[in-house]
Amino acid sequence: MESYRPSTMPNVVYTLNNAIDTFFSKAGASSSKIECDDFVRRRYEGQILPVNIQGLTSYTVIAGPKGNKIIQFREQAALLDMNMLELAKDIHGEVVPSCSELGLHGENYVIARPSLTRDKRLNTMHSLASFFAQSWQKGKLASSRLANMSTISTECYARFEEYVYLQ
Repeated sequence: MESYRPSTMPNVVYTLNNAIDTFFSKAGASSSKIECDDFVRRRYEGQILPVNIQGLTSYTVIAGPKGNKIIQFREQAALLDMNMLELAKDIHGEVVPSCSELGLHGENYVIARPSLTRDKRLNTMHSLASFFAQSWQKGKLASSRLANMSTISTECYARFEEYVYLQ
């Protein structure tokens, strides 16, 4: 009779340097960290600090004289939908930070937005339920110049089909 052995999960430790290295080596970034930092340094004054938690498909830093800008380098395959951000801003107002496209650096896409102060981040966390409720209560999505329900429905269905296929 075989004894039961519970499966063990590998112990994965997140480190900032490993996350950044992964983006620039394994994720297919076409620029180096040094090139990206130089790109930021030419446009913004002050210290350049990587955010503590990096995304899998982006490299994000805080810059500017007051540390008030968030600059994000994204893979081409992981671009933000600027129309969706504008729609979110139409619905939720100032809760959604402004975002500017800075263009391409190598094959990586660059965006900038203002940094959220600690109080704003806490306010966002505390009002998350209201944020989603507001989306549903607004209920007049079709009246927005940015919303095309047919397009949104088609895109969601395609993403769902892709997700199901990948599972």
